Amino acid sequence: MLEKDRLDEYNDYASVLYKSTGAKFYKFKSGKVKTYFGLNTNCVLLADRVIGHSRIDILSISGIITSGTYYEYLKNEFIKRNSIVISQNIYR
Repeated sequence: MLEKDRLDEYNDYASVLYKSTGAKFYKFKSGKVKTYFGLNTNCVLLADRVIGHSRIDILSISGIITSGTYYEYLKNEFIKRNSIVISQNIYR
């Protein structure tokens, strides 16, 4: 039996996210984001690298950015006029 055939058995956050949105998950086997560390190699670093090519570069402001700080930054960008942040989706 394939793992995806057993999804109803799992209720962890990743499984719920996958079941409700069809999200895709990737494993990093090399590079800076391979190992998670809360102070410098965290989810914000990955998000900034993905989004950073769109002129948003919050990590250049400070060395340590938390996910809450990044969320606030993006929320404020969404409110600004003529920002490149034009929509938001919040999953709970």
